[in-house]
Amino acid sequence: MTSFHTRKLALLLLSSSAAILSSCVMPDDTSSTAKEDATAAAARKEMVGLSEADIRMCAGFPTATADVGKSGQIWPYQRVVQRGNLNIVVPTVAIGPV
Repeated sequence: MTSFHTRKLALLLLSSSAAILSSCVMPDDTSSTAKEDATAAAARKEMVGLSEADIRMCAGFPTATADVGKSGQIWPYQRVVQRGNLNIVVPTVAIGPV
């Protein structure tokens, strides 16, 4: 009877270990430097010649603007990418007079 319990315990331990290890996932990109997005590379070629209004309709408003004189303006856009962490949003509930 003890060998049955030992086998059952070993099977349970093995299956739970496999489940825990399979839940560990690494992101595709673990480098410390960000690579250029394929969409951004294509936009570099395809957006040449568009008006200011057309670009803002497509990309939205820039994070900042830098004037470079006769050459035009530089519009940086900031994109935040969460890598390998868990974000949980908990609603706030107020009870009583505020």
